[in-house]
Amino acid sequence: MKKAILILLYSFLFSVTSVYSQVKEVGKDSLLLNLSEVEVNATKVKSPVMALNKGRVVWDLENINKLPQILGQADPMRYSQTLPGVQTNNEYDGGLHIYGCDNTHNHVGIEGVPLYNVNHLLGFFSMFNTSHFQSFAMEKSAVNAEFPNRLGGKVSMQLPDEIPDSVNGDISLGLISSQGTINIPFAQKNMISISARLCYINLLYGNALKIEDSRFKYTFGDINATWQHKANDNNKFLVSFFAGEDRAAVYEQYYQADMGLVWDNMMLMGQWEHKFGSPATMTNTLYYTEYKNNFQINQEAINLELPSRIGGIGYKGELKMRNIDAGVEAIVHNIKPQVPIISGSYNSANNYATQNLITQEYSGYADYRYMFNDDIILNAGLRGSLYVDDRSKPHFGVDPSLSLLINKPKWDFSATLSTRHQYIYQTGFSSMGLPTEFWATCNNENKPQKGFNVISTFGYKIMPGLQVSAEVYYKKLKNLVEYNGNILDFVQTDYAIENQLYHGDGHNYGVNVMLSLSLGKFSGWMSYNIGRALRTFDDKGLVGEYPANHERISELNVVGEFDINKHWSLGATYVFASGTPYTAPEHFYVFSGNVIAQYGEHNACRLSPYSRLDLSVNYKFAIFKTKESGLNLSIYNVLSRANQLYWIWKISKTGVLTYGPASFVVNVLPSISYYIKF
Repeated sequence: MKKAILILLYSFLFSVTSVYSQVKEVGKDSLLLNLSEVEVNATKVKSPVMALNKGRVVWDLENINKLPQILGQADPMRYSQTLPGVQTNNEYDGGLHIYGCDNTHNHVGIEGVPLYNVNHLLGFFSMFNTSHFQSFAMEKSAVNAEFPNRLGGKVSMQLPDEIPDSVNGDISLGLISSQGTINIPFAQKNMISISARLCYINLLYGNALKIEDSRFKYTFGDINATWQHKANDNNKFLVSFFAGEDRAAVYEQYYQADMGLVWDNMMLMGQWEHKFGSPATMTNTLYYTEYKNNFQINQEAINLELPSRIGGIGYKGELKMRNIDAGVEAIVHNIKPQVPIISGSYNSANNYATQNLITQEYSGYADYRYMFNDDIILNAGLRGSLYVDDRSKPHFGVDPSLSLLINKPKWDFSATLSTRHQYIYQTGFSSMGLPTEFWATCNNENKPQKGFNVISTFGYKIMPGLQVSAEVYYKKLKNLVEYNGNILDFVQTDYAIENQLYHGDGHNYGVNVMLSLSLGKFSGWMSYNIGRALRTFDDKGLVGEYPANHERISELNVVGEFDINKHWSLGATYVFASGTPYTAPEHFYVFSGNVIAQYGEHNACRLSPYSRLDLSVNYKFAIFKTKESGLNLSIYNVLSRANQLYWIWKISKTGVLTYGPASFVVNVLPSISYYIKF
């Protein structure tokens, strides 16, 4: 197990080490179908998925622990990749690519408050401690005017809305980390919830974290604290805090070099919900959110830092009535794009530090629902947005949306037309979850990104507990941005962000089919996706259309959970997907002692198909009537398939140039965790 954990840590920093080497050598129990205020309640479903309808998904976080875990973590962000319309990713990419969009196109947060990076351990699992939350909600595209200024999906962790009668909580112990949650009710109308997670891999395995001449250190932690106060039936107050941090370091004895990686999130929010005498609810939310990262290389010839940050203070006001929803949003962004800080004799570039960018984003929206009858609902919405800063002209956006829902006892159908503007974006020379990615803003050179969406869904109940659903989608995307630089640009050229970006357009389209089953002791689903995500960037010599970096043309996902008896249960997930594109070099040259690669057509090659089977065995036993505990044994990639993740070229210590596919260096990754609920 020490070796497996060691190799896992090595893989976490493998891409950074490889790039650095090139610098040196080369230089609750109901099915909820929700469309705004319209709710349909059905019988109890055992599946972790509480709802999957009209592009909206809700995970019951209490039930996902039976599925295969990764290093003792049951993470809804990872499990969501098995759903239709959400791309299955590899081990080095924890983002969500929904309906073919980039991960940066998603709005991810807590109770609608945005967070800007939520990955621990290279995306293996997120910063969300699931025991602190009640559910995980995902909307796969804009279906109404309330949807935020994003081209992709919306992911929101939802806090519990009920105050328990007594103190309760849970503790989970794993091989590299542990976590715990305690919920404390007091004074009848109040509850405080505190959750924490801590990694102790350095403490237990510090002496073993070494491969060849490299030593590693890695740690992460996060904390959640929430206070709820229900003053009466009409007023509820909520204050919530979240913070998470990752720290990693590589010590290269051969190169006499040190590398450090740090990234952290913080969020503080206050919320007041008020119900009027008539069927109307007003919610006011005030929040602050911040994300910072830094990547450092310290060596005799060069010292490089890549700091960046994004923060913001915001307000959201919402009013929900019988037929009308309306709201306003405002956020002041404080953005520091990534600009290198370089010293040392190797540096031949002129790089200038940039000041923080202060921008303002305002939005207002209204949705109107017209019910033809109990089965047919029409939703029409309009969203307006304004984005301003002191360095470029203001940007305006007007985004209409129109949705039709037909909900019959045996079948349902929905169709949606909508548009969206997005004013901030994330980019960087690595898309592998490393803190080398940064947030930037639209300006006079980078126009706001725009999206036009056409989505239709159909569902049919074959029998109780068995149903089939299908989605058809098309997205037209404008003013996309793609990073064209690499780490060598920081030390060999005069660096400017604008010189490293492609600008272009794209379109995504596809069909997703899902068969879900919940009968007796078995529950699960099987989904198949086929689609394209195509891009056109003509301003940097990329003539013609080519696939996006994350595109998988076809995917098959199978998820199942079987309760053998009250103590034993089994879980399994299987993934089969076509390979993602990559750009292959055609020639290598040696110039002044440096190796230079000449690349061929952009994204013209594809990795081999991706296949992975994960299994879990769960044992649960009761300590007392009000307590339970259990064990989860999971095996990741039980078939030991060496999936190709990317192709890479590098130079060994002896000066030999190699080029070939790289796979996750742990073919089989077992984990075991113990939990107790009280």
